[in-house]
Amino acid sequence: MVRVDSLREVLRDSTRELHDALDGMLAPLADGDRYSEFLAIQHAARLPIEDWFDAENDVLSPPSQTGLIATDLATLRVGPSRNSPRFCPQSSAEAIGIAWVLAGSSLGNRVILRRRKAFDGGTATCFLADDAMPSFWNALRPRLERPANERDAECALAGARRTFEHFLSVAGDNTSKLAA
Repeated sequence: MVRVDSLREVLRDSTRELHDALDGMLAPLADGDRYSEFLAIQHAARLPIEDWFDAENDVLSPPSQTGLIATDLATLRVGPSRNSPRFCPQSSAEAIGIAWVLAGSSLGNRVILRRRKAFDGGTATCFLADDAMPSFWNALRPRLERPANERDAECALAGARRTFEHFLSVAGDNTSKLAA
């Protein structure tokens, strides 16, 4: 019998380098005193993605996280970035790949939450502790576990890559400004 990879496997295997690069940029910011930078990048990157999902109201839509991030930034007495680059997927068929990136990040957020609690008792962790995105991930998983047909996989992969590249661009722009 020929093995057909699930959409989740296709996305995970085909975006591993982008995922690792993003983790490499954000992980050092999530711990310690640079946490507000992590949150500012999350807010700046997610805002245009959430706007895109709002405009494409007929597609799968992850829960909004930017309000929670703004609350955390306010707790830290830091304002959210006013400059968020545009996010322009080619089609709504990319939505599942975009949603996979956002929902999958909630798994890493739980690890960061444990470290934040050890660092400062968990101050400004509304975003990390929110249950909406992990719930969305659980609802999305059955769709991701199905065997992937070529067209759907290509569209989902384009969306996932576009999302990782968007986050990398925002992270690079923000860390460059802070270093200057």
